[in-house]
Amino acid sequence: MSEIRVGIADAHFVVREGLKYVLSREKSIRLAGECDHGSDIPKLLKNNLDVLLFDYDHADHISFEDLQKVFRVAPDTNVLVISAHTDGPTVNRLIRQPIKGLLSKECSEAEILDAVRATAKGDKFYCNRILDVVTESTKEGAGQDCSPTSLSQREIEVVEYIAQGLTAAEVADKMCLSVHTINTHRKNIFKKLGVNSTTELVRYALKTALI
Repeated sequence: MSEIRVGIADAHFVVREGLKYVLSREKSIRLAGECDHGSDIPKLLKNNLDVLLFDYDHADHISFEDLQKVFRVAPDTNVLVISAHTDGPTVNRLIRQPIKGLLSKECSEAEILDAVRATAKGDKFYCNRILDVVTESTKEGAGQDCSPTSLSQREIEVVEYIAQGLTAAEVADKMCLSVHTINTHRKNIFKKLGVNSTTELVRYALKTALI
């Protein structure tokens, strides 16, 4: 992908300007449009976006219902949500939607750019803070469901490289992804499979013929 077209839906002027500044520092990313009200999002979606950067902050002008409407109007949209709210109920409510990624507003510039690039490819991307919230919220239900856990094809590829003894940097280089994205995949894989180390992951993969 030579150019990533990003649209920003955010009710706050200062936040929009901050996001635009961050995006402008990456040559491969182009701002394709912005809006500050939910009623204008359908118009924004017509700009052939690769990523919709959606600021979910319980604002009156852009709501959770507006996020749901995005998927009714344009179900294939790659939505990356950024939010100041990282409590368990809010995070779980958001990830039940078909979003591609979720960031905390505490994320660094590098994390935001990594997330935009990953989301543009259709990959899932949760920042470390969000992953910690998700992991904590699922601990109580651990072990209650004995059905096999499915990994995405991308996650299986990551497992295969890890089993070969490659470092995160080496895996990132082979898959043309950032190290942060690989570490995010690794956290997701560990959480899904209920393992706590690379050794446990490789044993699980061999035992279940995952690789």
